[in-house]
Order: sequence, then C-alpha cells, then structure tokens
Amino acid sequence: MQDAFAAVRFLRWNAGRYGGDPDRLAALGMSAGATLAMMVAYCDRPDEVFGDCGDPGVSTKLGAVVNLYGPRDLSYGFEKARWWIKPLLRQFMGCGEEEDAERWRQASPFDHIREGAPPTVTVHGVRDTVVGFEQAKLLDRRLREVGTPHVLVPIEAGHAWGYSFGGRDSYALLPVVTTFLVRTLEHGSAIPTEHDVGSAVRTIRNATAADAADAKWSAQRTLR
Repeated sequence: MQDAFAAVRFLRWNAGRYGGDPDRLAALGMSAGATLAMMVAYCDRPDEVFGDCGDPGVSTKLGAVVNLYGPRDLSYGFEKARWWIKPLLRQFMGCGEEEDAERWRQASPFDHIREGAPPTVTVHGVRDTVVGFEQAKLLDRRLREVGTPHVLVPIEAGHAWGYSFGGRDSYALLPVVTTFLVRTLEHGSAIPTEHDVGSAVRTIRNATAADAADAKWSAQRTLR
C-alpha cells in the first residue's frame, strides 16, 4: 500500500515533468490490483493507516477509480472464498483474521469509503467464483449511501476475463473505461450511466477479432 500511495504522490509532484495533469489522476486495477486501486481512492489518511508513504505534503486524492472485479472487503471475501483462495489471502495479509482483525479491516477498501470518495465504475462477472458478484453489489450500495457516483456493470463472465492486456477482452473493455474516465475527469460530475457503457460491455464476451479492433480504434479516437 505504501508503494501505491507513493506512486500517486510521485505522479502528482512530477506531473509537469511528464506532461500530466495533477488534478486528473485515476487508478485502475483488476482483482487484487483493483483492491489496491480502491484503497488509494478511498483512504484519505494513508500515512496514519499504513505508515510513511513518502512526501506527506503531497495529496493522494484521485479523480476516479476503475474497479475490475476487485474484492471490496477482505474479511467478507475470506469467509466466502473457495478453499484454495484462503491460504493466498492469509499469505497476502501476513496473518489470519482471527490473529489481527483490525489489520484485515484496514486493508479492505469498504472500511475507508467516506463522503467525497471519487467516482467509481465497477465491471464484474456475475459468474465470478473467486470474488463473488455480491461484493460488487455491496460496494455499489455503500458508495451510493455516501453519495459517490458509481456505475455497476455486470457481465456474463467469471473471474479474470480481461486479464490479458492487448487481448480481445481488453480491447472490448476499452470503450467502457475511456468513456468513464473522459466523462468523469473532463466533465466533472458528468459520470456516464449504465446505458453509456452497457453497449460496449455487451461485446466483451462474444467479440470477434474485428470487433475488438473496432473497439480499440473507438477508444483511441475518444482519448484524442
């Protein structure tokens, strides 16, 4: 976690050097990476929670977060996890929840959600048996409770469906991500609706190579 927050601070501090905009930073992650992305997005006191994250005078505030089938609550995920997932979670956390429940709570994005959290889009497979779709629905409920704009996009898929960067699924997903980021970071509160991204998502699981190429071109055009 310290590395993730330090990376945001580095990018914000050096935005001018690399041609970026410090006020338009976003995080994206898949599965466990999505947990890190959400933690950076929702935790507003990283040095207090995780220790020295470098450059404490530089904000870690993000403008948006893209959650691709990430667990929002590690304790809930452990309870519902299949047998082979549980030792991986224990290894990741360095202990069992029964040994240090507070550590598990602090490592869960759900417990850091507060009013003012950045707009979020969640794309999650309804047949996911690693990170159950129920996690996405609970995240959606919590974000709406605090008034954070959130788009939940369910797709007919299991886990890790877009894991191969440059693959067909990734290209089909590009319009979803770019639509969300452009609308959110360029236009402030004009967050896209389920309708805006839904048509792109519907192509993810059955896209042909030509469809994927078209999606890639469309996304590149949007970014320009």
